[in-house]
Amino acid sequence: MSRRGDWWANTGHAQAKREQDERDGRPTDGGFDMMSAFFHDVPPEVVAEAIARRERDQSATPFKKPAEEWFASSTCPRLSVFQTRPH
Repeated sequence: MSRRGDWWANTGHAQAKREQDERDGRPTDGGFDMMSAFFHDVPPEVVAEAIARRERDQSATPFKKPAEEWFASSTCPRLSVFQTRPH
């Protein structure tokens, strides 16, 4: 059974990211760069607007808690897909 936070290692994310960065001609030795990861193909005026908005950071909860624990928590968006349907 996986431990909390093992998602990145279990999916091979680091190797896949490095390989994609090499194919795209991006540096492979640096840390996460929001501009190259998300905005590499976005027009400059749209990037400026997005940066100016300063949206909320995404919760790290999905990567730190087992899915069952997250679905049962009060932070889970109660989507109908996850709800039990009456018989």
